[in-house]
Amino acid sequence: MRLHRIRISNFRGVLERRLEFATLGITVIVGPNETGKSSLAEGFNVLLQYPHDSKSRDVLALKPIGRDVGPEVEAEISVGDYHFVYRKRWLKGTETVLELTKPILRQYSGRDAHDKVREILDSSLDSALFDALQYVQGQPVSQHGFEQSSSLMTALDLAMSTTSAEPDIGNSLIEAIESEYARFFTSTGQPKGERKDLPGQIAEATNGFVSAKQRLNNLENRGRELLEATDRLLGLEVRQAEVAAEWGNYADRLRELDQIERSISIAEQSLSSAEERLAGAEREVVRRADLVKAVNDSKVKHRQLVAELATEQGLLRNLSKKAAELKIALVEMEKVFESAKSAERSARRELELREAQVAADLLGKRVREFDEAEAQRIAATQILESDRSISEKVRKSVDEALSRLVAAHAVLNASQPTLAIEALGSLRIMSNDESSELVSGETQEWRVDGALEIKIEEVATIRVSGPTDLDAANEVIAAQSSIDKLVATFRLDPQDPRGNLDRRLTAIADAKNDLRRADERQNTALNDLTVEKLKAKLANARDVLNEFGLPSGDLDVDAARELVNVAASDLKHAESVLGSAQRERSQADDLVNDQRSVVARLEGSVGQFSTECERNAETLRFAREVAPDDELEGAAIGIATEVALAKETLSVLRAQRDDASPDVVRAEADNLQAKLKRFEREASETRSRRDELNGELRSAGSLDVQADLQDCQDKVDDLTRRRDALERRSRAAKLLFDVFLTHRETARTSRAKPFADEVNRLGQFVFGHDVSLEIDPSDFRVVARTLNGTSVPYEQLSTGAKEQISILCALSCAILVNPGGVSDDVGAPVILDDVLGFADPDRLKKLGPVFAEAAKSAQVILLTASPERYEAIGEATFVRW
Repeated sequence: MRLHRIRISNFRGVLERRLEFATLGITVIVGPNETGKSSLAEGFNVLLQYPHDSKSRDVLALKPIGRDVGPEVEAEISVGDYHFVYRKRWLKGTETVLELTKPILRQYSGRDAHDKVREILDSSLDSALFDALQYVQGQPVSQHGFEQSSSLMTALDLAMSTTSAEPDIGNSLIEAIESEYARFFTSTGQPKGERKDLPGQIAEATNGFVSAKQRLNNLENRGRELLEATDRLLGLEVRQAEVAAEWGNYADRLRELDQIERSISIAEQSLSSAEERLAGAEREVVRRADLVKAVNDSKVKHRQLVAELATEQGLLRNLSKKAAELKIALVEMEKVFESAKSAERSARRELELREAQVAADLLGKRVREFDEAEAQRIAATQILESDRSISEKVRKSVDEALSRLVAAHAVLNASQPTLAIEALGSLRIMSNDESSELVSGETQEWRVDGALEIKIEEVATIRVSGPTDLDAANEVIAAQSSIDKLVATFRLDPQDPRGNLDRRLTAIADAKNDLRRADERQNTALNDLTVEKLKAKLANARDVLNEFGLPSGDLDVDAARELVNVAASDLKHAESVLGSAQRERSQADDLVNDQRSVVARLEGSVGQFSTECERNAETLRFAREVAPDDELEGAAIGIATEVALAKETLSVLRAQRDDASPDVVRAEADNLQAKLKRFEREASETRSRRDELNGELRSAGSLDVQADLQDCQDKVDDLTRRRDALERRSRAAKLLFDVFLTHRETARTSRAKPFADEVNRLGQFVFGHDVSLEIDPSDFRVVARTLNGTSVPYEQLSTGAKEQISILCALSCAILVNPGGVSDDVGAPVILDDVLGFADPDRLKKLGPVFAEAAKSAQVILLTASPERYEAIGEATFVRW
């Protein structure tokens, strides 16, 4: 397959993009990340896979966000004997169009077009190879699918220069061997089908035989078990009555224990209530003491804050006085700064005026130079436009036409006879009704074309006949017609067409030189500016001069710049001094503000503690009016006595409960209750078993157990014979399959050698001459790399090394399936999207020749945001996205 070009429209974030690819060699698509490069490979795959009316999730994801349009993909493809242009649009205005140009010219649309392309691909494309040679962005690069490629297998057979020992897929013998083996074995060699089921069936039949025999033996045991169950039931009923009588003795003792437990619960509640009231009384005593302490502490704190406030107010007055002095000094410094600033502005204005004057003079000269060059350009362009049809080709045509005319006259003259008359004296001659006179010794000649008649006065009439060359005459006419046509077409001087043409060509050459010189003059005048910017700069310089007037002195820009530097230095010094004064003033103001905050905070604290003192004193007075201090203490003592009495009562009740041994009594009662329930359960189970045995014995009496036993024996014997026959056939099938498998593995090992040789050949470009890549012949995957004598399994290699080896395998496959290069059209394009991101610069340089080798046989398409990865490739077409 070859992909010639592709166009995608309204595809995800891509509005429209069209790209063409080199059909043999390397095309590198370069563009920034997230600009839609990967959409090319995705669009190509979607075009080949999904019909235009598909509502697959992959198709729905293609629609651009915010635009009601349908994604569209068009590709020009050649595969096998076919060459076609294939286009699809999904979701909106759906359509499929196929324009087939080879082997016949035909057009398809809709589902017919989709089906036709599927038919072409199924017949001409190795789909496994197509999938194996594509690496999509976002998926790890890995080895996959090479063993499924029929094209690669065919190429490897050719590379071995022999027929593979492995029969072709579809061979009837292979199918028969594999089919027979598959009847008896799974893919892992385990039993399958009837061979797997028969052992179970035999075991089941054997179990049935044993079960029938067991049923026969059990009939005798059931009678004995029935007698034992009847005796056991009578004994359980007697013991159940004894335990029920014993249970009555424990009922009175349990009721006494319950009464004591209720009295203990009431005593515990009374004690808990008394303890809560005691805790409340004690909290009130503590709260009264805390209130007295708070009144005293607030008075002390208030006196301390008043003293601290007086100290801070004095410090505030001193700081305010210093800040006022700094403010006066700052005003003076600001005046000095403004004076320096005014002087600096004046100096800069003088510099700007001088620079504007100089710039206006220089820019004016450049504009005049540009305008003069533009006039020269216009004059030269007019000459070129007026004679744009004149060229060396016209000169050649004129030369050829003139040469043709001269040659035609020469041919015509050569074919006609000549009549010459020499006068011995004065003669009058009449020729074709034209009269002429000859003097003595004069000669006149005539070319005879057909017939010529000449009369010599009254002396004689001379008649001469000659052949007529019509072709030569017609050639003269045709040559003259060509000259006339050229003269009319290019407006040449009919008298001197060649000279006129030479003069005009000289004028054209001079006009081209003038045009070139005009360009050089304009470029010199513009330098790095455009015409508009040059004239804008000139206008700006003149506007400055018009606005501020002319400079006050001469145009010495350097002197004015020196004055600006001096004024700027003075301004900087004044600004520095002013800044220092401002910072000092600001610091003084900050100190004053901070001190005011301290004073305000202390004033607030003094007021707060004054209020707090009054509030605490009022709270204490109100509390003592409600309950004096001595009453609180007396109430607490009375409640403590009540708590002691409640604890003593509870202790007496708990002692009574312990003397009655409640745990022992309850445990013995629970044990009796459990024993009674156990006897009831055993009696019920025994009774049920007795009834069950009666039923079994009655039922068994109506069955022919001996006949059932014989049937089971016959079934076991029949299944055993079938199993033995099946095992003999399965062993034969396995032997045949193993022999075939051994030969096939040998063929695969031989077939893998050309692939391994090609991979190792390309691997030496990248890893050096000491590298050896081991190939698994079963799936053509690299399983290990040996470098400088050290072997490392593929899975333990770095991500970059695994990626490079995977690409080497893909390129090797592409080379092997298309050894004829451009003369063949086997295989599929190698499409690598954003690979080699883990390769260092040295490896990237070594990979360049590898891609060049693949480009001799395959079409390689690389998509990347980092073109420097492929700088090492010698021949590649770089296409900017």
